[in-house]
Amino acid sequence: MVPQNSEIDEFIDKYVVSFIAWDLLVFFARNPGAFDTPEGIARRLGRKADEVQKGLKHLSANSLLTTKKTDRGEVYFLSTNPEIRKVLDEFLMRMDNRSFRLNLLSRLLKKRVLEAENSNAI
Repeated sequence: MVPQNSEIDEFIDKYVVSFIAWDLLVFFARNPGAFDTPEGIARRLGRKADEVQKGLKHLSANSLLTTKKTDRGEVYFLSTNPEIRKVLDEFLMRMDNRSFRLNLLSRLLKKRVLEAENSNAI
């Protein structure tokens, strides 16, 4: 069964909280067998390790990613939960649609503006 728009909207609200999180979602959707440290993932994405670490922590705190301690340090990998994988696959498929990407970009930018306004109000 294909996830409905409301499921995708909930997925986006829960997981796409930053541009890093967006990159990580696409990375793990395209590389479901990836098993790496924050530094290794950051190198693959061309991002700073500390920024990637924040995104990884968010995604693992929300059960999209799983962590494991190894001799290389903490590694992250995609959850085996079939429901999460199903919606993640649908998310990746929709990423091929320009309108979907623009809508997602708009939502994320609005979220960032609201966060900035709220932090300035304090």
